This record gives sequence, C-alpha cells and structure tokens, in this order.
Amino acid sequence: MADPLLISTLIVLTAQIAGKACELYSTAKDAPESVREIQDEMEELNLIFCQIRLLVGSTKEPASKDRMEMISIHHLMTTLRGCVLVCSNLDQKLDEVRGLRQGVTTLHPKNTAQKGASTVRVLHDRIKWALWTSDEVAEILEDLQRHKLSLNLMLNIIQW
Repeated sequence: MADPLLISTLIVLTAQIAGKACELYSTAKDAPESVREIQDEMEELNLIFCQIRLLVGSTKEPASKDRMEMISIHHLMTTLRGCVLVCSNLDQKLDEVRGLRQGVTTLHPKNTAQKGASTVRVLHDRIKWALWTSDEVAEILEDLQRHKLSLNLMLNIIQW
C-alpha cells in the first residue's frame, strides 16, 4: 500500500522533532507556547505513523478489503510526502533557533562571571524568537493539523 521506508523515516523524524521541541521549550528562556504545541503535534503524528506502519507491515489480510479500497494510494502517498516536507521545514527551523541558543552558550558558559554575559544572552534570545515568527509557526501548525486530520480519516475508514 504505502512505502514502509517512508513511514519509518517519518516515525524517526517526528520523534526527533518532538525531542528538539521539548528540549527547546524546557531550556530556553521565554519560549513561546507554539514550541510546546509543535511537540504535541509531532507526538500525535508519530502515533499515527506507527498505526500506519502496523497496517502496511501486516502480513494478514485487512479486516475489510472494501474499506482498504476506499483509500486512494495516491492520496495517502501525497499526504505522507506533505508530512515529510512540513516536518523537514520544521526540523530546519528548530535547528536554526537551537543553533543560536548553542552559540550563546558557547560564547558565554553559565559559569562565566562576565558582566555583559546576561545582556548578550537576552539579546540572542530576542533574536532567536524573532526568527520564530508567530505567523510562520501558525502556518506550520495548520499544515501539520491538516495532514494529521487526513491520516486520521484514512485510518478510521480502514479500521472502522
């Protein structure tokens, strides 16, 4: 039905993104709530991909072949490819923000007694979150939710 390698890649990618978002949200000062929302979306998508992998990898006949035929392979693959694109963009965005944070830590470790270290951290935090624009993140979240809804609908049709 669908490419098992693609599904496995999505499972790994969503788990990595959820981990990055969790780390960023828990360690970064003034992290926006949208970082936590992305973590939640990734965890939910991960569960969906695991369900799809079970269906694809199953050697036994599905409960209802008629219901399986209701799902277009083209629609499923298009949705999965869309998930790859959104997840890849999101992963890159998180890496940009995390990279700025790691750069600040490298320049000014926590145990540094320099007077200007806290000022530099605040400045870098502001730059970092300026990269994380609410409109862009809202669009990413909408894309994730749209793909998640499509995949959930397909799973419900198959498993009903």
